[in-house]
Amino acid sequence: MVRFFLEHFNCILWNNSGEEIAFLYNGHPNPSIIYSNIQGGYTNPYTGKGNIDSDPLFLNPDSDEYHLHAASPCIDTGDPNSFIAKDKDGIQRPQDGNNDSEAIGDMGAYEFKYIPISSPKNLSIISCGISCTFGWDDNQETELAGYQVFFREEGLNYDYNQPAWEGMDETCALIGLDVNITYYVIVRAFNFLGIVSEDSNEVFIGPDVDGDGIIRSQDNCPMDYNPDQLDMDADSIGDICDLCTDKDGDGYGDPSFPNNTCETDYCPEDPNKIEPGVCGCGEQDIDFDNDGVFACNDCDDNDAERFSDNPEVTLCIWDTDSTGVQMAPPPCEWSCFTARGDIWGFNSKRIKNK
Repeated sequence: MVRFFLEHFNCILWNNSGEEIAFLYNGHPNPSIIYSNIQGGYTNPYTGKGNIDSDPLFLNPDSDEYHLHAASPCIDTGDPNSFIAKDKDGIQRPQDGNNDSEAIGDMGAYEFKYIPISSPKNLSIISCGISCTFGWDDNQETELAGYQVFFREEGLNYDYNQPAWEGMDETCALIGLDVNITYYVIVRAFNFLGIVSEDSNEVFIGPDVDGDGIIRSQDNCPMDYNPDQLDMDADSIGDICDLCTDKDGDGYGDPSFPNNTCETDYCPEDPNKIEPGVCGCGEQDIDFDNDGVFACNDCDDNDAERFSDNPEVTLCIWDTDSTGVQMAPPPCEWSCFTARGDIWGFNSKRIKNK
């Protein structure tokens, strides 16, 4: 409650207990209250010039922060003839707080100083299918408080009172957009005082973003022209935009796809190997019988004695020196043997070595 008889101007009387204003007449001159924001108004007994009744939009009154938000109705609505040179912070009065090229003092103890913020740069579409993701450059301004994203349908205007998204990130995803409608999108930055930048560059998204004749909700690469919709690894991402075309599903990419950013698989159709190794693609480098020889180069040797347990051919070599027993003579003279290594069996035709 304020009790006075003097002239008051550029005041904000808001959210106090009891009445904001009470008068004690007792023969004193009528009080003068002008260019002030008074909760509940000031119409009785005297109407003051320039008074308003509107939420002053303090930045954080619960923490005794009574500086004005950029949208405050108290900015540039004070007494245009005010002679107060500085505000409580020492900021020169008046300032052009609403950036209309005319400096008029504000209501309240603190003068609002307009701090412009630049528009976000390079707004672009990162991806767009059933939902669409957008990105832009970081403003890198110390006063930055966040960004707001707006969209409109073709032929309509942006509703700057209804941002589709608001946050601190330099990317956002918009969901629920009708795939049959063309939309236009912009982003704005705002600072901690509530000052909002101009629009960024505008981008648009239509039913067929990449122009390949397939609407984006059904296109496996909605940002890349691919009317053939090839998808070699059947992961619902087209080969032209797939960053890891992995035909055998082992998490490593086929080297024949240059877009891959994942580690290369040099056995692209063998889920158990990414390198040919000793046995090559399609066969594991495993030593089943623990004889030091991989199975691909080993006979079927289950007891590690290095002889096959299921041979296709058994060749017996007679060792006269170690046994001391002379081999039975073949059914022909020794002169039947040739220098090229032909072998004669006891009861068979001649078998030549290779």
